[in-house]
Amino acid sequence: MPQRIRPIRFGISSIVLLMTLLGSVQLVQGQTSKIPDVIKSCLPTQTRPAIVRSELITQTRSQSKTYYLLSAFPASGNGIDLVISVNGNRCTQEFFNAPGDTVSLTSVVGQEVARKLALGRYQHEIKRFGRPKLQQQVNQAASNGVFYPEEVWALKQLGISIPTTVHVTE
Repeated sequence: MPQRIRPIRFGISSIVLLMTLLGSVQLVQGQTSKIPDVIKSCLPTQTRPAIVRSELITQTRSQSKTYYLLSAFPASGNGIDLVISVNGNRCTQEFFNAPGDTVSLTSVVGQEVARKLALGRYQHEIKRFGRPKLQQQVNQAASNGVFYPEEVWALKQLGISIPTTVHVTE
C-alpha cells in the first residue's frame, strides 16, 4: 500500500510544482510590460471588437506630457495601436487605430513624439524577435505595404535596410 501512495503523492506534487512555475512565469511576463495606473482609466472599454488585454510597448516624454504606445488586443489576437498621453494625473486617449484605418502617428502627436514612439516600437520588436526577423518583416511589407515617415526614420536609426520598393506616405 505505501508504494501506491508514493506515486500519487509524487504526481500531485509534480502538478502543484508545475502550476506554481507556470504561474510565476506569467507573473514575470505581466510585470515586464506593466501598464501604469495613471493610464488605466483611458484604456478603451466600449469597443467592437472588445479589447481583452493591452500591452505597453514603449513610452516617451515631450514637453510636459508622457506618451505611452500600447497594443490593445481584441479576442482575434491582432494588436491595435493605442497612444495615451499623461499630463500630471490626467490621461488622454490621443490615438486608437481602429482596424483597417491607416493613419500616421505624426498627424496625431507630432513628428518628434511619433519618431520616438516608432523607434521604441521597433526596439521592442528587436527584443522580442531579433533584428533578422524585423528585417524580414520590413522586406515582406515593402512590396505591398505603406510606411509612414516616422517608421522609415526609426528603422534607419536602428540600421534596418529600407527596400527601394517602400512606399512612404504622409
